[in-house]
Amino acid sequence: QTVTLTTVVSGLDLDNYSVTPQATTTAEITKRDLVISGITVADREYDGTTTATVDFSGVTEAVLIAGGLVVRELPGTDGSGNAILTQVTDAVSISTVTGAFRDANVGGGKPVDLTINATGNQLANYTLIGDAVTATITPKVLSIADVTIDTKTYDGTTNATVNLGGASLTGLVGSETVTVTATGSFSSKDVTLGPIFDADGNQTGTGPVEQSVAVVYTLADGDDGGLASNYLLAGEDLAGLINPAALSITANDGKKVFSELDPQLTARATGFVAGEDVSDLASYAIERVA
Repeated sequence: QTVTLTTVVSGLDLDNYSVTPQATTTAEITKRDLVISGITVADREYDGTTTATVDFSGVTEAVLIAGGLVVRELPGTDGSGNAILTQVTDAVSISTVTGAFRDANVGGGKPVDLTINATGNQLANYTLIGDAVTATITPKVLSIADVTIDTKTYDGTTNATVNLGGASLTGLVGSETVTVTATGSFSSKDVTLGPIFDADGNQTGTGPVEQSVAVVYTLADGDDGGLASNYLLAGEDLAGLINPAALSITANDGKKVFSELDPQLTARATGFVAGEDVSDLASYAIERVA
């Protein structure tokens, strides 16, 4: 821009010179940085996009002044004609702010790039700079249905086989997929006994009944960009049945001479599991029938 110069020359020998002052020069006025603070971005659940929800209601005039907006003092008079200085703030206001995460995946403290639009007569004098803003993308919660627990024969452990053959998974984004595996644990290693009822609700006896099974799901990356880290599948409690293991007890052969007392009767058992033996039975006795 052109700058008009006013030159004042003085000195004892001024009359000895013919002074030709420089009338103009040029200089550049650079834009002033205006730092925009008070912008926030809402945390949200993973949805496969980089879209960010921005709130700039906190960008007030006071915030803009603190960020570099110029306040000028202009001379004037009041109603009584007295000289006063009036403060005038440059006309700049924020009209819209949009934001985008740098990637769509789950994470905390993720940077959000802002696009700030403003209006005002003095806007051309400023460079808008948005404060660094971060937000969190949380995993998307999935749900699973039609999971069953395979009935098993007593094996001395709480291990349960979780059957996902007919399971259905809902909540995935678009065409993404993930792989699901599961482990289960019975609430007790032992067979649970309880009343057995017929179709009419009449108790027909006592036998093995279902017990609680704690199921834990594990996700793995799938096809079409499906990342396990972007999803959450909570564990649940299901029910499963442990049936008794078959146990065979066979009397050992013995002999005696007529009229003598019976020898001590012994037997052998097969079918014990997990290192158990006859000492684990609540009662165990061998008697002669005839």
